[in-house]
Amino acid sequence: MNIILTTNSPGEVSAWVKPVVKKLNEKNIKINIYIFIPPCVFSSGKEAKVLLGLKGVEAVYNSKDYLKFILFNIKPSNFKAAKKGFVLFLGGDLMHAVFLAKRLNYPVYSYTERDYGFIKSIKKFYVSDQKIYQRLLKKGADPAKLKVVGNLIIDSVQPGLNSKQAKAKLNKKDDQIIISLMPGSRPREFEYILPLFLNTATEIKQKKSKYRFILTKAPFINEKEIKRSLRDKRINFDTVYKKEENRLSIDDFVIEIYEEDPYSIMREADFALTIPGTNNLELAVLETPMLVILPLNKPELIPLPGLIGLLGEIPLLGKFLKRVIIPKMSRNRKYISLINLLQEKEIVPEMRGLINNQDLTAKILNLLEGEGIKVMKKRLQNLRLEGGAADHIINDIFQDLNPKEENN
Repeated sequence: MNIILTTNSPGEVSAWVKPVVKKLNEKNIKINIYIFIPPCVFSSGKEAKVLLGLKGVEAVYNSKDYLKFILFNIKPSNFKAAKKGFVLFLGGDLMHAVFLAKRLNYPVYSYTERDYGFIKSIKKFYVSDQKIYQRLLKKGADPAKLKVVGNLIIDSVQPGLNSKQAKAKLNKKDDQIIISLMPGSRPREFEYILPLFLNTATEIKQKKSKYRFILTKAPFINEKEIKRSLRDKRINFDTVYKKEENRLSIDDFVIEIYEEDPYSIMREADFALTIPGTNNLELAVLETPMLVILPLNKPELIPLPGLIGLLGEIPLLGKFLKRVIIPKMSRNRKYISLINLLQEKEIVPEMRGLINNQDLTAKILNLLEGEGIKVMKKRLQNLRLEGGAADHIINDIFQDLNPKEENN
């Protein structure tokens, strides 16, 4: 049986695909898991490498493989034909999942937090909560094709270490306050955000020596992006990347870099500085306080979905469009953090607009030195976020395909 997954960006690879693949591996049947990464402006270019590291994944195909298959019916290498199978949309543009399903003559299912279309082609839409369910009903969705399953991101948050082990890995002292810097998982945003974070960390360290900074690095960022970001002229202090020691040295203090066991590290951090994205909800599940910022100093670096996203990648024209459109979009959105958007109220603080390190430093110190962290921690503890989406999705699809068979 062939199982075809479509995905595109770092957040969806980590938070949607991983828990689904894990659940598929638990099924007591012979399956081939193939993952397609169609063209997308949100892609980091490193998704295939991360996906190939997942247990049970037979092959991963890039946008060129996908286009050859869809346009000319040239099957990708190592793709084994099977009469039975299905396509599951886990990110990207919904049309790509539909095209693959038609090419293979498989049914197609979709997990979505916002996308809805191709209603005649898709057998069922799995949605994360009742709010999205009701919103899609108002758009004319067939209730028979909708099912609330929960949020896949919650399933993905599985720390590999217990608290004692994680603290030992961090060499965390009881009197230390650790601030985790999380400047994004796409190269362009990482290279722009990291200098701002480093300037801010240095200013805070000069004012308050008790704080310790770490860099929680996504697997989609490599040595090249780190070195390139450190050449940015905006950085106010001499900063050296020491690959062998996996750390950044800034004048007289060190920022250690962590990539393995990210959820364990994120959980043990006392505070995180990050940008809008999947990790906002991941941090919330781990009950780690955070500040989510959206600098609009260079809006042309921010990817957008759909047609406007493609237009935004056109040289010169794209930069102009984004500088006009993105600030307007930001003003029209009440929240930018994923956890605030889902809860429709402020759970964690946000900061957006033209942001400099002086203002950011003041905002962080105000949170850390006041009651902001305690208030935030209590809000996060009261969320009661529960997983189970991957289990619901996979069991429902197999029940749909084999209604008379008992699923394992």
